[in-house]
Amino acid sequence: MTEEKVQDLQDKALGQYIRLKSNLAATKERIGNTANEMESLALDLKNKPFSHWLDSPFHKYAWLDSDGLSRILAEVLRAEKDLETARNQAISLGAAVELAD
Repeated sequence: MTEEKVQDLQDKALGQYIRLKSNLAATKERIGNTANEMESLALDLKNKPFSHWLDSPFHKYAWLDSDGLSRILAEVLRAEKDLETARNQAISLGAAVELAD
């Protein structure tokens, strides 16, 4: 394999690692935002009178359906696995992954 081909593979592996790392951070931020929203709603449900909730638009909380939250959690797990695979591949190709950490 030529040095140019090795460099190209390293660049691609490192690029994929950096992209996946960014995707993982965004996914974790979304789940954090959802958790904050859940906590706020839970406090409101406990502290506000029942009449407050009679016309409440619960449909605005996409996560209220447990399937939605399960999909987010599965996405985080998949993103973490993809990131680790990309990191290992980049390292095995000699890419300077520590510079991206």
